[in-house]
Amino acid sequence: MAFIGPLAEESLKKFQIEMSFLGTTGISKQGNFSAQNTIPLDGDK
Repeated sequence: MAFIGPLAEESLKKFQIEMSFLGTTGISKQGNFSAQNTIPLDGDK
C-alpha cells in the first residue's frame, strides 16, 4: 500500500517509525527529490 500527498502526511502522524524505505525517481545536485506523481509535496516539514 502506498500513500502520497496530504493523506500520507495525516496517516504518518499516527505512527512511531523507527525505519523507513523511501522511493524517488530522482535527486538533484541540491539534494531535492523528484517524483512522478502530480500532487505537490511540502518538503520543508
